[in-house]
Amino acid sequence: MYLLLLIALGLVIAVYDWRFRRIPNILVLLYVAVQILFLIIKFNYIIFIESLIGMAFAFLIFLIPKLLKMTIGWGDIKYSAAIGFALGFPNYVCSMIICLICSVIYLLFRKYAMKKDIKEYPLPLGSFMSIGSILILTVNIIL
Repeated sequence: MYLLLLIALGLVIAVYDWRFRRIPNILVLLYVAVQILFLIIKFNYIIFIESLIGMAFAFLIFLIPKLLKMTIGWGDIKYSAAIGFALGFPNYVCSMIICLICSVIYLLFRKYAMKKDIKEYPLPLGSFMSIGSILILTVNIIL
């Protein structure tokens, strides 16, 4: 049940980010709250540690470009940390690989099929992070 809540929140965040180019804090907090509720109900020390490591890793990986003055929003950083917390370290990495692949495909499509530059329309990174996390959560439901 909690995986379905995370998928639903991921979809809402993806659509919101695609449309408005921002990720509201309340949606990120709800995403984290669902995982905290799961950890309280079904406490497992290993899952808890994986969640904390995933969150720390995700936050640091997305914070580095921000510190280097690259264009990345704080909403993306917070959402990445929330995904890392919900998925745990190994699943987070798989999720971000999917995010990267989808982002590259989208950028190539925009550049060659639509003849548009990224500067005209910034990449809604939260939407692609949602795609990656939803695919990983769906695999977890199936397995």
